[in-house]
Amino acid sequence: EQVEHAISDAFVDRMDTLLEHPTEDPHGDPIPDNVGGVVVPSSQPLSTVLPGQQVIVQRVSDENPDLLRYLASLGLIPGALIQVEAVAPYGGVYTLRVGAQTHAVGDAVTQAVLVRPATTEPVSAR
Repeated sequence: EQVEHAISDAFVDRMDTLLEHPTEDPHGDPIPDNVGGVVVPSSQPLSTVLPGQQVIVQRVSDENPDLLRYLASLGLIPGALIQVEAVAPYGGVYTLRVGAQTHAVGDAVTQAVLVRPATTEPVSAR
């Protein structure tokens, strides 16, 4: 964000072209277009997903660098397909299948991951 005030519009346009006009950053947050417009795709916290549902990671919180690294180590990155296998009652542990791996995660993870139904079309190419 600090760099944007120190570079020219031509530089920004060239970078945008080289990056093939991304609509979101690596964490899934929307990137404004050249006139400042932002499209925020619909998403919901992973904590609201029921067992048996498949979802796609739309965004991940980047507020906590340690948590962000942990999410990446589990494969919980934008575009990842998740199968919610089970949810323990009373705000308990979520059991997730991400690719061939199964992970048990708690509330901090399920609140930091925003998802969309797997039946919708991808928002952007990855």
